[in-house]
Order: sequence, then C-alpha cells, then structure tokens
Amino acid sequence: MATKKSVSQKSIEPQGSSIPKQSKIIGLVLAVGLGGTSVLWYVGKNKIQSLSESLDDVANKYGYTLEKDPLEFSGFPFSLKATFPKFKATTEGARGEANILQGEPIVISPALWNPSHVKITGPLTYGAYVGETPLMTVKVQKLKGHFSQGKDGALAVPSLTAYDVDLARDGDQKILSVKEIDFKRSEKTDGALTHFKSEIVGEGVELASGHATSIGIDKVSLSTSLASPYKTEDEVMKAFTEFNQNFSRDIEKRCEEGAEYLPPLLETTKAIGASKGSFDFSFGIKGGEYGAKLDCAGQVKDDFPEIKIHVELENADKFLDLTVESGAITTSVSRAISLFLAGIGKEESGKRKIDLVLENKELKLGEKVILDLKDTNLDQIKLPVQYCAQIKAMAAMQKKAEPVNPAGSLAGLSPAV
Repeated sequence: MATKKSVSQKSIEPQGSSIPKQSKIIGLVLAVGLGGTSVLWYVGKNKIQSLSESLDDVANKYGYTLEKDPLEFSGFPFSLKATFPKFKATTEGARGEANILQGEPIVISPALWNPSHVKITGPLTYGAYVGETPLMTVKVQKLKGHFSQGKDGALAVPSLTAYDVDLARDGDQKILSVKEIDFKRSEKTDGALTHFKSEIVGEGVELASGHATSIGIDKVSLSTSLASPYKTEDEVMKAFTEFNQNFSRDIEKRCEEGAEYLPPLLETTKAIGASKGSFDFSFGIKGGEYGAKLDCAGQVKDDFPEIKIHVELENADKFLDLTVESGAITTSVSRAISLFLAGIGKEESGKRKIDLVLENKELKLGEKVILDLKDTNLDQIKLPVQYCAQIKAMAAMQKKAEPVNPAGSLAGLSPAV
C-alpha cells in the first residue's frame, strides 16, 4: 500500500510544480515582446525625428524656411504618433504672389515594423495667394505613403496616397473633390541618361460647376517619363528653374525695350538634342460610358523640337451633354466643340482619334500639313505682344498687393519633397 501511495504522490507532484514554470514562460514571452516593441518604438521615433530634421535641410537647400513646432511623441510602446502642433511653409514670389502649406495639427503615424511607411493625418491646406487674396486652395484630410532618405540625406517620397482632397478657387468656391489620389515615382540610370517616371491616379472624382448638378468621374490618370542627362530630380529641377528664371527675366527686359524677338533658343535645343533627352506624357479620364486619353512624346532631332500628340475620345457627345446639364457650358458651346472635333478627327470603333505631329519642321493634323516651319529660325521667333501685356498687368497687381507673412517667407517649394 505504501508503494502505491508513493507512486501516486510522485504522479501528482510534477503536475503541481508545472504551473509556475508556465507562468515564467508566459512572462518571458511578454517581456520579450514588450522589449521588442519598445525598441521598435524608439527606433521609429529616431527615424521620424531624422526625417523631420531633413525637412529643414531641404528648406535651406532651396532657399525657404519652415515654421513648425517641435514634434510631440506619444503611444509608447505599442503605437507611435508624432505630432506637429503647428506646421507652416510659405513661398513668396517677386510680384507679391505666395504659396502657403499648413496644418494645425499634423499627426504622423509610422508603422513600428517599418518607420518609413507613414500615415499623416491633417487636414493639410495649401493655398496660392496674391497679397492676402486666395486664388486657389487645396485641402487634404489624410496622407499615407513611404518616406525615406537618400544617400545625400534628402527626403524622398517614392509613393504617396491622399484621401478626401478638395480644391477650391477664390477662397471657398469648391470646384473639385477626389476620394483618393495615388502617387508613385521611380528613377533608373541607363548609360548617360537617367529615366524619371511618375504616375498619379485619382478615383472618385467630382467636378463642381457652381450649379446643382456636378460631373462624376470614376478615374483620372496621369503619367510622365523624362530621360535626362541629370542624375537626380534635384539637378533636373535646378536646371529647369535656372533656365526658366533667366528666360523670364530676358523676356521682361525685351518687353521693356520693345524688342521684336524672343531670347535665342537654338543653343538650348542643340544642347537637349546632344544629350538625347526626351519626355513622355499620358493623361486618361474614364467615367461611365465616356472617356478620353491623351498621349504626348517629345525630343529634339536635328536641333529642332519633335512632338507627337495622340488623342482618343470615347462617346465625347455624352460627356458634352453632361457638362451642359451641369451648367458648366451652354448648348451652343457644346455643339461648337462637337463640330470642331468632327472636323479634326476620324471615327474608329466608337472612338474619335486625333493626331497632331510636329516632325521634320512640319506640323501635321492627321496626314494634312497645317504649318510649314522649314524656314523657322529659333533665334528669331516673334515676341508675343500679349505676353508683355500680361507682365505689365502682374506688375500692377504687385503694387496693390500686400506681402503675406514676409518674416517667414520662402523662396520656392520643391515637388521632390
């Protein structure tokens, strides 16, 4: 009997002693998990802090200043939130025009397992002004994207999604709303050229016409491709900005002097042709039974620009009927557009196709030459009188406009940010 009792006791004792061991294992797992999330939280915090500091570097690089409160971090240890209580960036041009990007507050929520994947909750508001008068405003409720730093420390945004975007003019007159906008970009070096590609897709688009009826569009897409001898987007933007500023200043000077011709262009086209640079542009719109597509490609050949434009319109008359119903255009304008399209394009399988080509110094609409440019000298192109009139009008507006926040003004806002 004693032997049986002893065996029974032995069989019970291990079972009772296993309880604290299980508790230790569970506690160890929890401790490791908590420690792991804590480490990820601090790693993510440092990453976001570094990205925030890179904004200042970008600002200094392009000559503008940011007004932003210090980041406030919360959510430890299972979620990470970084908040700018106040964020504002202001650009100001030479004629009193200004751009303002601001949010109060802006909440940045990165994924702990990958701090480069970030959700930004606003709303963020962008406004274009002349003096204190708003010409256009864009409001975004939420952003989600991938943010990283390149080898040079610059902030890069290879992908970004914006939600609930509203566009208004003259302060509060809403003209466009979009449920979701996706943006992607990439770059690849091939020999002496770098290929920059970007794509924007908007879904759930609604065009407001100022009347009771609006125009709904299912999807809008835009893609661009640029082959350039410059290695980075910063270099491309710098070269473009410098050329644009110098060219604009030269035109203004020629307008003041009453000159006959635009600044010389032959040297510029020769340089582009020698570099083998090119560009492609594509735009598409689809809504119910109607749709439109535009493809454009350009390069320089034999020191002269070559451009090919292809347009496809699907059930364009139905779209024109919608614009009439919405009050965006009148019936007479709709008929005029319809007649114009019928005269310049050909109908194929329910689609009207239009080709406009500048090639071999000839501008063709379809197969018909509508402009012969063989005797054109790129260094002797007439200066448009209308452009000079616009410059004078802008100068007059500048005198009337009051500067917007001159103490915190910025020189420019880079699309690469």
